[in-house]
Amino acid sequence: MRCALPSHWQFVRAEIVAVRRLVVFFFSPVSVVANTYELNPLFCVLILSHLSLPLSGVYLGCFHLDFTSLYDTIHQNPFRNMVKKDIVICTLPLNDNYGGILQTAALQRAVRKLGYRCRTFKWVPPFRLKSMLGWCFYHFKNRHLPFASWARKLNANAHYFRSFIEENVQETRLTFPPYTSASRGVSQWIIGSDQVWRFHPNIPAAFYLLNFLPSQERKRSFAYAASFGSSEWLIDAETSQLVRRLAKDLRAVSVREQSGVDMCREHMEVLAEVMPDPTMLVCAREYDEMIEKSLSRYPKDYEGEFIAFYILDMTAEKRCYLETLSNKMKLPLVDMMYNLQLDAAGVLKRPIEQWLDIVKHASLVVTDSFHGTVFSIIYRTSFIVFNNEKRGSSRFFSLLSRTGLVERMVQVNDAPTIHPISKEKWNDVANEVESLQKKGISFLQNQLQDE
Repeated sequence: MRCALPSHWQFVRAEIVAVRRLVVFFFSPVSVVANTYELNPLFCVLILSHLSLPLSGVYLGCFHLDFTSLYDTIHQNPFRNMVKKDIVICTLPLNDNYGGILQTAALQRAVRKLGYRCRTFKWVPPFRLKSMLGWCFYHFKNRHLPFASWARKLNANAHYFRSFIEENVQETRLTFPPYTSASRGVSQWIIGSDQVWRFHPNIPAAFYLLNFLPSQERKRSFAYAASFGSSEWLIDAETSQLVRRLAKDLRAVSVREQSGVDMCREHMEVLAEVMPDPTMLVCAREYDEMIEKSLSRYPKDYEGEFIAFYILDMTAEKRCYLETLSNKMKLPLVDMMYNLQLDAAGVLKRPIEQWLDIVKHASLVVTDSFHGTVFSIIYRTSFIVFNNEKRGSSRFFSLLSRTGLVERMVQVNDAPTIHPISKEKWNDVANEVESLQKKGISFLQNQLQDE
């Protein structure tokens, strides 16, 4: 007999029940248990779901709770077995940001190569009804409907990014202030990299200055290649005073852009030096090792010679530039962010493995992204970068001036031109990148040893 499929409204009702249980979970003592013992919150929701069932013999036969395994899981708290050489990185949340995830993976790898155990602080914000309603309104306004289909794509997308994170990044989860167990057993904290000091309304400015730690523990911590994401100071006088006080506790400060050195001196009253982005501390061969096992999982929509583009802020002018360049070079365009074959299968964005593989094999990369530029340099792929003032142009100028590639930056209204980077030029760039690697590793080594 054919089993009838659930109707659309049955799916909606099930989602409402799931959301209700999630809300109950986040406002219940169970969240404290998950926080303290490093459990997966969804696992705790499963337990809560069982507890919320009526005590009338109703039981979901597809689940079976093994309390021996539960006991073992609870006591696998990563902070429990930490020794002095455990380092925790405090950076932006790891969502579906290619550069953000890769810089965290690279920084962890660099720290481990120095002989330390390292994990990334997984900051989970408290539930805010206003933020959730704003998120729903955004997707409704942009016609991401039907919502159930969009939600399934988001879930599939998160799965691919999460699989890369689980294979290449070690995390530790702590939720909700005041983070009472945050510093237990941790030797040092590293702030950065990425735009952790581009102070955002949804994240307290002091969070990425470790305001949840006692002063004496902040004095053992330091910032590595932190970025303001702008050359302008964007916070008010009262918050600036708090930021200034917390910054002075840090043992050392390094930033990603030269403009950040000036902002640290003028507004935070601390001395800072410029360090390379963590992604530049790892060579191309090591990135290949990260992706070689899982790359074959995903269907390719590119082969041979092609122009890859990674545009965060697409405009009609940029699209026209790309089409003109494609016609001039007689090469197809490949979108680094979206794979139509995967999209048809219900995935929004390309997996990180495929994103890196495209940079490696492209004839030319056109981008307005900082990390799109960085990985073009790492893989020695010719590139053109649009000056993206919206997202902060100072970081582009700092990177390109240090590597001698300033001429690769163009304005969107410029006529598309093709100037391949010569082998001799790439050798000079490689020498400069090696010098930056040594500088970054030396800084990490000095700060981690000298405590």
